[in-house]
Amino acid sequence: MARQSAARRKARRFTVQALYQWQMTGAN
Repeated sequence: MARQSAARRKARRFTVQALYQWQMTGAN
């Protein structure tokens, strides 16, 4: 359970960072 939670948190952070960078690249 703890392992899955950590993996999920890592994936969520990765997605957030990817979205942040995507917006920073100028997707407007």
